[in-house]
Amino acid sequence: HRPAYARQADFPLVENIIRQRPESLDHDVDADAAILMTHNLELDANWLKRIQDCQSLRYIGLLGPVDRKLEVMELAGIESSPEIEEFLHGPMGFDIGGDIPESVALSTLAECHQVLFRRRR
Repeated sequence: HRPAYARQADFPLVENIIRQRPESLDHDVDADAAILMTHNLELDANWLKRIQDCQSLRYIGLLGPVDRKLEVMELAGIESSPEIEEFLHGPMGFDIGGDIPESVALSTLAECHQVLFRRRR
């Protein structure tokens, strides 16, 4: 959607930045976590459809409010279930206060860490 914003220099510790359309991904994503933040409902829905069954993913974070998550799920043809709610988080992150990008990043990483290390709130 906006590949110019997915620069390695902006994400120095990220191992894999995917700059392609979901339909052109011809393999499972080999990652523990994924963040969907294209700012485009249809594209997020297509990505969610594509990666929801990837065996290695234990955390998928969606940018935006709960209503946006539900809309993305509907567009992707995915119904809410305990299994889906276990790994699909939207809005992603904990409510730690703050509106700046660093607050969103910190809260998202904290939630992702909790999920990956199986801690319950």
